[in-house]
Amino acid sequence: MKHIVLLLYLFPCLIYGQSSSIDTLFYGFDEIVSTIDSAFTVRYINYDSISKRYEYEEWLTTEMSHGGLVQRGTLKSISPEIKDGKFWEVDDFGNSVTYVYSNNSFIDIIEYLDKEGQAVEPIYNNGIIEKSATYTGGMNKLFEFLSEELSIEQLQQKNRIYVRFVIEKNGKTSNITPITGETKELNPKVYNALSKLTFIPAMHKGKNVRTSLIIPIQIKMR
Repeated sequence: MKHIVLLLYLFPCLIYGQSSSIDTLFYGFDEIVSTIDSAFTVRYINYDSISKRYEYEEWLTTEMSHGGLVQRGTLKSISPEIKDGKFWEVDDFGNSVTYVYSNNSFIDIIEYLDKEGQAVEPIYNNGIIEKSATYTGGMNKLFEFLSEELSIEQLQQKNRIYVRFVIEKNGKTSNITPITGETKELNPKVYNALSKLTFIPAMHKGKNVRTSLIIPIQIKMR
């Protein structure tokens, strides 16, 4: 009986002795550390003494009771933050993404699943890949083209919309969607203009990859 009691005592020690909660951090909407009262997300951090890594989960403070997990990952250091290992999150398109980092350097996406759990061609973040997608002649040329296609001028803020779209591996645009503005439906004229755009596609590890871009558009109301 003593042996059974001893084993029951040691078993949780073996588990929890490897990992212990060390910190809870709150972040504002701007991803800067904040107080609990103004927090947009909360990050729970544990230290794994075996891997010598900090493992964390980040939750939306408003949705913790019904599936508000937005990110999990592994850090070599908290301050400064050094990513080292696998990272999971839901991207802007609602897809599940698993990244791999090594000593704070992005390696690649190893899994990319749509909302139904099906594997699809990944959409990369422009800020972490080797070469971002570009428009021939730069952003000025891009807006010159749009101004020729649309009635655009400096107007009140309420007439500005932000549009997100995917730049495919062949440089064509897809998934054109308004993300702010007074309407959730995109004006057909704006959609057609953005559909005509062709970019120099993004690259990672020497291959063309999909990426996304958000641009502001101001429409002249007639």
